[in-house]
Amino acid sequence: PMPGRLWHGRLTDGRIRVDPAVRQIRRFDRMLESAAEVLLADRYPRFPEVAPRRATPSPRLYQQLLEEFVIPGSLPLTEARSRSLAASIDGLAVPLGLVEVKRGSYVFSPDTAGYPLLAHLFSLLSPAGPTLLADVLAGLKQGPFGLPQDTALFLIASLAAGGLLTALRGGKAIPLEFLNLPAIEKAEELRLGELIGEADSVTLRKECLFLPSATGWDSFGLKQQRE
Repeated sequence: PMPGRLWHGRLTDGRIRVDPAVRQIRRFDRMLESAAEVLLADRYPRFPEVAPRRATPSPRLYQQLLEEFVIPGSLPLTEARSRSLAASIDGLAVPLGLVEVKRGSYVFSPDTAGYPLLAHLFSLLSPAGPTLLADVLAGLKQGPFGLPQDTALFLIASLAAGGLLTALRGGKAIPLEFLNLPAIEKAEELRLGELIGEADSVTLRKECLFLPSATGWDSFGLKQQRE
């Protein structure tokens, strides 16, 4: 297998060369990740667009991002730094097209119209009804972006938290309160969400001044719509 050949030094590629000075300052596992990205780009040509940046993904980090950033909808930059979340947001969520920076805060704001990965995901969904989760995961993992399993689950969980997707198990939507990576992995189907559209949400917040919190809402996902 490829990982074993890399770790044991039995794979050579003329495009992968390490400057002697770099070997003195970079950890071996980081150099290995860089080399793997070159090889993965052959099989998954759009993987470099969504690859983690200066952050090592893990299910724990993805769950922390989901709970402390995605579901709340926004997080001040200063608070993100104090919680040691800034690097994870920049390195894991930004490459997936999920984040904007507005008025000194990270805002969960999926760019469904302009970001190729999200357009690819929504192209995998049936507009007329549920789609098997297994089919969507296969399209994300085996398609041009080559998302790893945990990254694909985080992406789906984030979009479900934002109301853009609905994850179903036994024909019922997984409640927001129980939305996590293991729950998404156990889901059976996905369907398009029932989120109030951006134009309608702008109108609601403009005309119904009693709706927003005192500081206003940068994000308008499921949590904010319930409030």
